[in-house]
Order: sequence, then structure tokens, then C-alpha cells
Amino acid sequence: MTISGPCTLQTTSDPDWTTGNFTVVTSDNVSFKIHDYQLFATSAQFATAKSMAEAGASVHDNIIHFDDTILETAEVFRIFLKFATTLLPPMDLPVPSLGSLLLFLRKWDCDALEALMVRTFHHGLLFGDLRPFHVFRVGVRVDDIKICKLALTEKMRARIQHKDRIEDNLVPKDWPPSLWKLFDSAYIYALTKSAYASSRPEEFEGYYLDYMKCEE
Repeated sequence: MTISGPCTLQTTSDPDWTTGNFTVVTSDNVSFKIHDYQLFATSAQFATAKSMAEAGASVHDNIIHFDDTILETAEVFRIFLKFATTLLPPMDLPVPSLGSLLLFLRKWDCDALEALMVRTFHHGLLFGDLRPFHVFRVGVRVDDIKICKLALTEKMRARIQHKDRIEDNLVPKDWPPSLWKLFDSAYIYALTKSAYASSRPEEFEGYYLDYMKCEE
């Protein structure tokens, strides 16, 4: 790729990303100046213009223009850059932002960063830094049964050890109406059926996975 040529779009510059030999313009016309290695090191797909074009971005000289108005906004790209340059997963973000970041990583095949996030979910659940219900909601947001399974495993372990918390209730019948709106019907169905089918906490996870397979 040739690193040359100025950006001609009318854009707003991000105040925190103003140095580098490469420009990324997000779908909401915010420009980020970064060093090319900061981007290319995260994914082989970012390293070739052909792959970027196939993924829906336009590339000209030293500029990438994103056009996905949901995943490729300045907000999401800003979170991505901070994560990619610090390798510190932003687990303090709200569920929608975490979900958007995960989906962005998947769209651009940032496998190592995605794996780091999943490991951090696991570690946070194991040591009590993350609530199972929070992680489960992230899994639902990105439609990832494996992430949901991580949350269920920790939830059932806590129940067996009598360390269960009422705010982590994963039985839909006990939720307020506002929570039902956040979940796809397939997840509510699987959780509800599992709650009634399992007589012991350790059975819940297995039933849940079985019911989710039925819904696929």
C-alpha cells in the first residue's frame, strides 16, 4: 500500500488522534490520524486494500473510509483504538458499547483482540470482577452462545457455593418488564425452559445449550 496523499473530505478531527502517517475516516466523518502499524498489527484484513474493499470500506492512498453507520462510527473506532494500543479490554463499558466493539473485531477479523476479550470475560467472572448477568447480556447482544455459556457456568457455580446474588437472576419470570425488551425471544425461551427443566443448579447450563440448539 502506498502511504501518500491528503484527505479531501470535510471531516472533524478527533482531538486525541492527531499524529501518524495514516488516516481513518469513520462513517460519521470523524478523521483519526494514526501510525499504520497500529492498525495493521491488529488484523491481516486491515493490511491489504483488497480485503478492506471486500469488507465494505473504500481505500485511497493512505486513507480508509468506513461506511458502516452502526459499527464503524467514531465512538466504536475510538474504543477499538484504545483497546488495540493498550491491550486493556474496556470491561467498564455498558453492554451496547461492548457488543459493538466485539462485532467490530469480528467484522475485521481481529481474532487476537477478540480472544483477549473473551479471556477477560472468563477471568472477570471467575474472580468476581464481572457479574454473570452483565456478561450474559453481552453474549445476547452479539448473539454468541459461547459467551452466554461462560456467564451461565459462573452463575451456576455461585449458586452451588451459595454465593448467588439476586441481581444476577437469569430466570426471565423474575425480571421486570423493562428487561424483557433487551433479549431476543430465543434466549428468553431457552432460559425459561431450562429453569423449569433443571432440578439441580449444575443441570441448568446443559439444558440451556440444548434449548438454544433447538432454536437455531
